[in-house]
Amino acid sequence: MHINNDTLHILASLKKDPYFYTYCTQQKLTIGSTVPLINCTHNLYFIESGFIQCLRDIGTDEPLHIIMQPGDFPYLPFNSEDYPEITACEALTDIILWKIDISFFKKMMHLENLDETIFAIHSDKSSKNIEEHFLMDRLHPEERIYFSLLIMMRLGSLGTADTAQLPAFVTYEKIAEYSLTSVDFTAEILNNLQKNNLISLDDNWTITNVIAFNAMLASKNILTLENSLN
Repeated sequence: MHINNDTLHILASLKKDPYFYTYCTQQKLTIGSTVPLINCTHNLYFIESGFIQCLRDIGTDEPLHIIMQPGDFPYLPFNSEDYPEITACEALTDIILWKIDISFFKKMMHLENLDETIFAIHSDKSSKNIEEHFLMDRLHPEERIYFSLLIMMRLGSLGTADTAQLPAFVTYEKIAEYSLTSVDFTAEILNNLQKNNLISLDDNWTITNVIAFNAMLASKNILTLENSLN
């Protein structure tokens, strides 16, 4: 189960209030379920475990694909009028969500001196997601696949001996969807990477040589472009 320390910290802060379970409700959803995040006006959702994918309308031909992990808030208003347009959300894995009353959340984060930090992190992530989307538009199809793998690798977990396991939801179809390329072309590129011993496409997809993989990205200027977003 994918849970990070920031997730535990936020939940621990909220649970300090004796009325936590009055204002917070845990929800468990299975892979493929629709996540009820649209038109949130009084509640927000917090991911305790698992991954979800949301589509956000940013006024371009293609919607913005956002993959969220534990500790993320798919929707977090910065003020009463700030409600990002999210058109659909799907559970990529089995997930645990907390439905949290917005007023309660703001009160507790203020008491814990976390409000500015939480909102700043969310704002930075939202901005970077949009910047990644526009960067993807500048890349060739093959480069978009490499860039998508880089994003998936950072959502995964480091293994031993310079390896990185990708999240369980990563498939040919998911990389193709995220890269805006065909499944056939995506499979061709990924299979070539496997022939060059950069990735294993067995049951648990793994970048088998992170140093060599990053060197390949650097040679194509992808790492430089990605670092420019930080």
